[in-house]
Amino acid sequence: MKLKIKRINIQIYFILIISMSYLYLIDIKTGILGVTYENISYLICLVWCSYWIWKTSWKKKGKFEYTPWVLGGIGLVLVCMIQSSILYHQSIVDTLSPQRRILVWSLVYFAISSILKNGYINKSSFVKILENIGIIQLLLCFIQYFLSQNVELLHVYTINSTARGLRYYYMPILFVFLMFVKLDSFTTDKGIRKIKDLVIIAAILLEIVVVQKYRMTSIGLLICLIIFVLLMINRQQYKIGYVILGCIVVGFLISTDYYQNILNAIFSGGDAYLATRTSGRTFYLASIASHPILGCGYPSASNVLSLNASGNNEGILLNDNGLIGFVYLYGSFGLVWFITLWIKLLRNGWSIFKKYNLMVYFLFPLFFIITSLTEAHWYWEHGYFFLMIFLALIEEYKGADDNNNNCC
Repeated sequence: MKLKIKRINIQIYFILIISMSYLYLIDIKTGILGVTYENISYLICLVWCSYWIWKTSWKKKGKFEYTPWVLGGIGLVLVCMIQSSILYHQSIVDTLSPQRRILVWSLVYFAISSILKNGYINKSSFVKILENIGIIQLLLCFIQYFLSQNVELLHVYTINSTARGLRYYYMPILFVFLMFVKLDSFTTDKGIRKIKDLVIIAAILLEIVVVQKYRMTSIGLLICLIIFVLLMINRQQYKIGYVILGCIVVGFLISTDYYQNILNAIFSGGDAYLATRTSGRTFYLASIASHPILGCGYPSASNVLSLNASGNNEGILLNDNGLIGFVYLYGSFGLVWFITLWIKLLRNGWSIFKKYNLMVYFLFPLFFIITSLTEAHWYWEHGYFFLMIFLALIEEYKGADDNNNNCC
């Protein structure tokens, strides 16, 4: 029996892997012939998306529902460019360079939407590809964690502190999506498949709580899990199974040393990391108050004035302050963009849940709203790339008029 793999599937695997930091197997800041692997991935993605947009431009078309927000994201970059020039006399190149991912990855939405609408790959197969890549990355993260003393397999930022131990800063957005997909599968699978779903869910929680030690990410997942259990109790016959699942996960999280340390920090006078984040929030809110409409521009390593204005010289980081950091960059325009987009995603996700009993498209945006105060994983690193993919997928499910959507 021959194993036949469609060329489009191979292309999608390739584009996903290189755009998601090569699964951290390569240091993207290095490169060949003076071109970094990061820029190579942008170039390949740009060419691939342009090709598929051109190829499908005269074929079957559907409604590109999220076009206003995708183009709005590009508009935010342009406004930010103008503001950076006004406030810091920053060049166009210095402002656009760190945001080039937004410009390139905006095309991903149109390319993936066009591929799905024209039947080159169905949505179930696309999500299966995401699942497979997520599981591979999960395995790589655990291998790196257990071999951390001897082997540097993955190229990722780490911190080794006395209070929190060794911590790896992987982008968790794919793991969050994968967990919600597996929660959906858990409600329909039987036997060994259900056990596999539970193993993957447990592995994701373990990776986020123990390996990455993301506070708000794990709390957000916990809240979403509780919501999942409550919604499923009203829909499923075997209610006790969901209650047990929820209790096991809550018990696991609370019993870890990580959360015990959080409780100890709260009752013993605080945590230095939390104190830094609090001061960062105060700093950015004050800056936003000075430039509420257009924001404060994008900091560039080549412009000391803009870099210091963002608090970098005081150890304050934009990606540590979630939505507040985003609004610092893009002002009220950015805030309106965020609120309108995520409300629309929530509404469409809820509609999909009611129609197909799939929770992933409701829980995913809900998770990022819950964690928005301190985290914006949908924006930093390859998070924006994944957001564009999610827009294409939720649009396809929302617009689907078939009855064959019992699985992702």
